[in-house]
Amino acid sequence: MNASRRDLAWSLLGTAIGLFFVWGGLTTSGQPNWQAAREFGLLIAFAGALGVLASLATLVRPALGGWATLVSAVGVTLAWVLVMPWAWFVMLPATIPLGWVGARRLRGPAAPIAT
Repeated sequence: MNASRRDLAWSLLGTAIGLFFVWGGLTTSGQPNWQAAREFGLLIAFAGALGVLASLATLVRPALGGWATLVSAVGVTLAWVLVMPWAWFVMLPATIPLGWVGARRLRGPAAPIAT
């Protein structure tokens, strides 16, 4: 694996953000009196899981993982807007970094770690 420490840090950041969305989506989908949350909470969790897998895949296939991470960021944003359209700006501080991780990985890997 030719990954630098910076590449590993970006992948771990994307994984952490994706896990946050998985947790948030599963928590939101369990709300009994909130129809939109029950319908779209699992979509948020699914997009977050895609973000986790994509962020880890960037270590092996940076371009594929980068595109999948961007798709995950867009999916989480759209699902969140469907759940809480009045609070779309709340998720932007988390989805923008996830999209940044994907865009960063599309630029290609940095120099490999010296052993």
